[in-house]
Amino acid sequence: MFEYLDPYAMITGEISSISKLEGRLEGHAKDPLTSGASLDAIIEKDYFGKTHGNVLCFGAGGSGVATLLHLINKNDPGDRPENSRL
Repeated sequence: MFEYLDPYAMITGEISSISKLEGRLEGHAKDPLTSGASLDAIIEKDYFGKTHGNVLCFGAGGSGVATLLHLINKNDPGDRPENSRL
């Protein structure tokens, strides 16, 4: 049905936004972006680097998965919990 799925839509198997680009139907999963923006608003940059804090995620529902995807895709290691560092 969709000619393009963004990487988060492919990983999560869900679509929360539909768009059209040059006549092509596209599916996007926006939860990792929106959940991530909320998390970023309440914790400071380099939080995990400074505190060596961890994340405890209860359940495996959509917002938990979205938040974890946001965290593991952070470029700066200090912005990710230690267990997600490469």
